[in-house]
Amino acid sequence: MQFRLNDKHKRKPKGKWRRGKRTIAKEKLYKLINKRIRKIYSNFNIGITTGIDGDRRNYWNHPYRHWLFIPSNYRQDDSKTK
Repeated sequence: MQFRLNDKHKRKPKGKWRRGKRTIAKEKLYKLINKRIRKIYSNFNIGITTGIDGDRRNYWNHPYRHWLFIPSNYRQDDSKTK
């Protein structure tokens, strides 16, 4: 997930026209994992924490949980976002 969130799937080695074999393999693996997660959560977004659907017991009942950890002293620099 970190690989995708930081746009590392788009990087090319210096002086090369194509991405490396590992980069392509990691992107394919991400797509496979994402496809399986979307079978469970159709509107899955890797940039946010999955919800609990109104019941705290779902923390333990859901088949997949995705957490976005943000430090308490975090401030976002909007000039560097997409």
